[in-house]
Amino acid sequence: MKTILSILLGVTSLSALAQHNNPFDAMPAHLKAIFEKQMSKQVVYKTTGSAQRLVGYSKYSFPGNTMTDTMHASFSGGRGDAFRDFIDNLYASGGSNNSQPDAVWETILPSNFKTIDREYLYDNQNHAVKTIDHKNQYNLVQTYDNAGDAILTKWYDTAMTYRFSEYTTYDNQHRKVYDSVWHSGIQRYVYGANGADSGIILTWNNTAGAFRPFLMDVELTNTSGQLAFHYQYLGDTITNSWQVPTSRDSLVCNSYGFITKSFSQNYYNGQWNNTGVNVSDYSGSSSIPNYLGYFSIQNNVLVGQYQTFFTLNGVGNWTGEVRQNWNTATNSWWTSDSININYNTNDLVALVNTFRYDTSTHQYQAAPSAVETYYYEEYDPQETAVTTIQTTSPGITAYPNPVSGKLHVDGNIGSKNVSMQIIGITGVRLFNASGNWQSMNKDIDMSSFANGVYYLLITDNNGNKIAAKQIVKN
Repeated sequence: MKTILSILLGVTSLSALAQHNNPFDAMPAHLKAIFEKQMSKQVVYKTTGSAQRLVGYSKYSFPGNTMTDTMHASFSGGRGDAFRDFIDNLYASGGSNNSQPDAVWETILPSNFKTIDREYLYDNQNHAVKTIDHKNQYNLVQTYDNAGDAILTKWYDTAMTYRFSEYTTYDNQHRKVYDSVWHSGIQRYVYGANGADSGIILTWNNTAGAFRPFLMDVELTNTSGQLAFHYQYLGDTITNSWQVPTSRDSLVCNSYGFITKSFSQNYYNGQWNNTGVNVSDYSGSSSIPNYLGYFSIQNNVLVGQYQTFFTLNGVGNWTGEVRQNWNTATNSWWTSDSININYNTNDLVALVNTFRYDTSTHQYQAAPSAVETYYYEEYDPQETAVTTIQTTSPGITAYPNPVSGKLHVDGNIGSKNVSMQIIGITGVRLFNASGNWQSMNKDIDMSSFANGVYYLLITDNNGNKIAAKQIVKN
């Protein structure tokens, strides 16, 4: 079940790329998802001027100047990828559905092992209606509704022999609320306030001839509206019920709603007991952490495991990482790699250098041990009817900012019909008003909003972004 449905999450992504390790990968999957939602609305790349799309990637190891990884992508017309957010930009994950290549492949060297080899076909609305995966030996054909959401996905082998179908429904924010594969699995999604999202997975039981509970994730908020708990329930296929949870995460947020601590807890002896804690720190109202660390808890004592320190530039991009692991022999931190990240004039990640730490000299080596290069080409996103690149309007103003009551929005957009939204840091839409820009009420009452960081988003009738601004409520 999980394999089938999770595959679809990446079929339109440009590439997973074997670039420098994502420090969030060490977290539990549900905690990583919470952090990525928190960071996803941080737009940290230049969206005015020329548009660029990622067409290549290479990684070389040193000494020896040996290529170990290479990726290439081809595009046509105005389709492209300009990375929607911080995560896409930093890890070149392809911008999810904003990635619209004609073909993409990636090869690991020197074994020449091809990790990705895909082709895509599109309709006149730039929807990927067919994906041909040469490596994994499958084809899929997708049908879209009028809102542009894929509601039916049919899977075939390379000979186009039909295998199975997946049916999907969405809410009015284009978020999945239901997934089903006949005699395989069902997945339901529930979206709560301030990113407190939950989900249920049911699997088909041949003996019972029915779907049975498999896994349920539940997130809860506190009285301040911030994320507070994450519970995971396992299903009992025999009794057709959910088992009482024996583990959970207890979350602590700062005044902006960003996670600062996540305690892993087990239930025994009639109470919840801490077994470990993920710690993060921030600078001001930025949702991008400058520190991540994990500590186990043994006999109520914190024991270090690993930690990463980050440096950020003026637009909020990470420019450096220093990693440390706990040395149990010396009971001290052991310094690992240092990573330098460079960006091009469009604030897109361009060059990543990794430096090893020399334990004998207690210094980083002067020459990098690995060099990763990202290659872009300029293109005109207006060549097709659908624009997939974020754009901003320098004429849009929003004041006061920070705001405590009404937010006044103004600017020269013309007589367009638009949607004006306020989105929380986890992606939840908290306010939405539509109408003609010249005549609509452009005041937003935020007096009842919890203190924290929000995002003002203005789009046209086709969902294309006109402007996006960060708003601080205090």
